[in-house]
Amino acid sequence: LYYYRVESGGGQSDGYTFQSAPLPGTPLNLVVYGDTRSDQSDGYVTHHPQVVQAILNSGSPDLVVQRGDVVEFGNRCQDVGSSYGWGPEYFNPAQQLFASVPHFASIGNHEYYNYPDYHITDPPVNYQDYFSFPGNGSSDPDHKDLWYSFDYGDVHFTVINSNYFRV
Repeated sequence: LYYYRVESGGGQSDGYTFQSAPLPGTPLNLVVYGDTRSDQSDGYVTHHPQVVQAILNSGSPDLVVQRGDVVEFGNRCQDVGSSYGWGPEYFNPAQQLFASVPHFASIGNHEYYNYPDYHITDPPVNYQDYFSFPGNGSSDPDHKDLWYSFDYGDVHFTVINSNYFRV
C-alpha cells in the first residue's frame, strides 16, 4: 500500500492511498466502462456520478479502464456553470475513485470534437495533455497516448484508437 499527497502552488491535497498491480497468480478485480460524456442537446445526461458510486459501493477494484467517449467535447476543459468539460463530465465525478485506483483510458470520437459545432481537432490535444500512457512506438508526437498496451497482474491490455481521422 502506498500513501501520497499532491502539492501544487503552495497547496496540499488530503492524503490518499493506492495499491500497485497484483502479483502474478493473484486474481484481478477489474472495472471497464465508458461513454461517460453528456449530450444535453438530445436529452442524454451522463450517469457517470452514479456509476462511480456503484463501483465504490461494490468494493475497490484493482484497476479501472475507460473505453472511450470520455467527454462530449474534447476541447472543453472546465466551463463554470456548465455540465460540459473534462472536469464536470469526468474528473470531478470520479475524483474519489481515481484518487485510490489506477486508471487507464482509451480515446473515443468525442475526444476529437470541438464545441460548439463538432468539428474535429487532430490531434486531440486535451486528451493527450490529461493522460500519459505507455509509449506506443510511434515517432509522431501527434500519436502519443492514442494507442498503447500494458501488463497489469497476469493480464495484457491492448488499447486501440478505432477512429483515426487522418488518411
